[in-house]
Amino acid sequence: MIVDFLLDDVVCDGAESNLAECNHSPWGTHNCGTHEHFYVECNDVNECQTDNGGCSHTCVNTIGSFYCECPDHFYLTDNNRDCIADVNECQTDNGGCSHTCINTLGSFYCECPDHFYLSDNNRDCIDVNECQTANGGCSHTCVNTPGSFYCECPDHFYLSDNNRDCIDVNECVEENGGCSHNCVNTEGSYHCECPEYLYLSDNETCSANGTTIDCSSSHGMKVTLDKRTLFFLPDQLTLLDTQCVSSSNSTHVWLQTDYDKCSTSQRTVDDTVVFSNTILSSDDVAAGSVMFYDLIYIPFKCVFAATSNVTQVTTQVPRLIMRLEDQGSLQGR
Repeated sequence: MIVDFLLDDVVCDGAESNLAECNHSPWGTHNCGTHEHFYVECNDVNECQTDNGGCSHTCVNTIGSFYCECPDHFYLTDNNRDCIADVNECQTDNGGCSHTCINTLGSFYCECPDHFYLSDNNRDCIDVNECQTANGGCSHTCVNTPGSFYCECPDHFYLSDNNRDCIDVNECVEENGGCSHNCVNTEGSYHCECPEYLYLSDNETCSANGTTIDCSSSHGMKVTLDKRTLFFLPDQLTLLDTQCVSSSNSTHVWLQTDYDKCSTSQRTVDDTVVFSNTILSSDDVAAGSVMFYDLIYIPFKCVFAATSNVTQVTTQVPRLIMRLEDQGSLQGR
């Protein structure tokens, strides 16, 4: 097949809109042999060789195109030609950020620490109120703080190891809650109770009617028990020294001791001197007697000002507090 060549030695630089605009030999001429192939050769134009491609700094040529690059700490402007030095906005007033300012090439942004979030102005960090979600996980009171929170417990509760749950304090564990007899723990509180025949006189102390303790003597103290009220008492009782026994009649039982007799103890408490002894049930029980308790144990005491001698008694009214078996104490205060 015979082919007529219209163009030969065609060289295009890529800027042409059609083949006829490329460089070539005169129309209809060629120097091709009968066994030669023909082709069109296109050469890339290196735009960077002309005015650095319009780039202010580095021009990078690519096949059929080019682009501009900037050195470190510079950034390319919107015209994709000019490089300008980066301004660290964070160095001026922290970029207006309330907390952390992060500089970037040509810009910056604000960041917030944990438990804060960025407000709509993209500058201010606002505290997250953890207490608004499930009460912060607290079983009772949640207290919000800037960047954190903590749990609090009401009176008579303590915070557990997980710092969330409040656990009831058993006030009865320590010193029986101050109760002279029975201490009853409740959720968030407690109360004192008295055994039979006794009454609660001051929310803590169980007292008995028909009992007195006399601390007015300069020599000793005397306890009187009314058998008509305390009908369960035997006729004979002793003090710690079992040689010191009670006296009785049809209505009362009484015991007395000097301040230095019948195993009476003396101790100093703050600015007072305390003399104390204990009423016990006697081992000598008459045959046929009815015993309501196997053991009678009634501590009592007289209190005096430490700066005075024993002839000056305290102005506090003596009061008897019962202890039967292991249920309280008999004390003159």
